[in-house]
Amino acid sequence: MEHQAHMAHAPTLPVDAGAVVSPLQIVCAWCQQHIAWHRVPTPMPSPISYSICARCYAAVARDLAPLVLPRLDCVPCDHPERASARPA
Repeated sequence: MEHQAHMAHAPTLPVDAGAVVSPLQIVCAWCQQHIAWHRVPTPMPSPISYSICARCYAAVARDLAPLVLPRLDCVPCDHPERASARPA
C-alpha cells in the first residue's frame, strides 16, 4: 500500500485498571496502519492484533471482484442459467 502508516501511542488506562485490563493495539495486516485501541483482560500474549483498514479492504475487494460468482438464487426465474440449475 502506498499510504504511510501512522504511529499511535497507547491510551492511558485508569490507575485502578492496571491489574484488570491492558491496551491491545489493532493494526492493518496489509499496510501496518494503526486502526484502533481496545482494552482487554490481562495477561495478553501479544499487545498487537491484526485486521484490515478501509483503504486496504477496498483495494482487496476490487482485486477479488472478478472472482465472485453470481448466486443462482438471485437470477430471475426465466434466465437461462436458472433453468439449467433446476433439477430435471
